[in-house]
Amino acid sequence: MYIGGGSIKRSGLYDKIRELFKDFEVSELPGIEPNPKLTSVEKGTAICKEKGIQVILAVGGGSTIDAS
Repeated sequence: MYIGGGSIKRSGLYDKIRELFKDFEVSELPGIEPNPKLTSVEKGTAICKEKGIQVILAVGGGSTIDAS
């Protein structure tokens, strides 16, 4: 789950999503910056390869979508 700056936690969306996926193993990549840098994308790619992740969920706005 790619997460931006923190507005999803303040709004309660984060807790709702965690509840929906409580029966699944969820890895997080928090702190995706506006206009994500290649290093953020590479970090996410490494996590996916290391853990065998098959699905990425972008939570937040356009920057999390761009990084995903």
